[in-house]
Amino acid sequence: MKKEKCTRYHNIDNMKALLIFAVIIGHFCEITTFHGSSVLYMLIYVFHMPAFAFCSGMFANFNKRKILENFVYPYLIFQTLYVLFNHYLLHNTQALQYTTPYWLMWYMLAMILWECALPLFQESTRVKKMLIIAAAFAVSLFVGNDQNISYLLSLSRVLVLFPFFILGYYFRHSGFFHALGDHAYRASRHFIRLRTVLGLLVVMILFGLLKARTIVNPKWLYDSYSYDDLNYNIWIRGIFMVCALIITAFLLLSVPNIHIPVITRIGEHTLPIFLMHGFCIKLIDYYHLFDHIVFKQVGVLLLTIAITCLFSSQIVNKLLDPLLKFSGQKFLRLVQNSIFALQHVLNSFLALLNGKSSLSYHHS
Repeated sequence: MKKEKCTRYHNIDNMKALLIFAVIIGHFCEITTFHGSSVLYMLIYVFHMPAFAFCSGMFANFNKRKILENFVYPYLIFQTLYVLFNHYLLHNTQALQYTTPYWLMWYMLAMILWECALPLFQESTRVKKMLIIAAAFAVSLFVGNDQNISYLLSLSRVLVLFPFFILGYYFRHSGFFHALGDHAYRASRHFIRLRTVLGLLVVMILFGLLKARTIVNPKWLYDSYSYDDLNYNIWIRGIFMVCALIITAFLLLSVPNIHIPVITRIGEHTLPIFLMHGFCIKLIDYYHLFDHIVFKQVGVLLLTIAITCLFSSQIVNKLLDPLLKFSGQKFLRLVQNSIFALQHVLNSFLALLNGKSSLSYHHS
């Protein structure tokens, strides 16, 4: 397979920025409630991770070094950090292990498994691609019948969302992907008509969620539970997957293909935002910050903007870089700095102890 030049696609970066906003707002909706939060939560969970899987698939390729440096390494680092954070700061008992990802770390493990599986799905003919996509959707639907597949290796989510990932992968190598960057095509009657139809379908989905908000269990959208566990069925999952496809397609056609200050930069740095925002969410929940906020909608919006801007900033990205991507020199520098910091703390502690001992000697 040929190596492609590293080219930024502003429409995809802008779409990823919107999706990372949805991820953070969705997690805020889990720890606080406000008017309309339940419907907003359902709407977000219908499409945000399927759309992210689609975007991830678009730029995926099987590269052992890339998988190790960009996914395995940060997974091991942040899985460790989250478990320690959960134990020592949040005072929750949890064993340090790597087979069951901590909360949001499931997506990193899913990326590892999806990218490792890519050599099995690098087909050239359209018929074979269609058969693979159909098989992937069939597996994602029927896996809900198995009560033994759940959070271990995030296998349920890996299988349920894989069709969106492989769709994105095949879409990236299609003519339509390149047509999206063509301003003439985006202004064509065919493109506008297609986007309008998808927009109407999205409105219908929103009205459907409003009507069904009292009977829909949000956990149906987690893709982690079997049908028997939550009393739903293959048809319900199928309907939600169709809704996710429609919303993803609408976003893909609607997000502008231009550089938007701040927004595009956020889209370029979704990984550090995704990995770091969990610490913020857990701390805000632990200290009950929303108990002191009157207008919770405004609080959620402002905090989401603050988190995305902070962790997409250049200075923070430079600080986080040793944790996000493996580099021998950077890793060695990180270890050295950690040792120096630890030595400084120990020396300060010993100096404090010596000061106390000499003070007590003088008193005696």
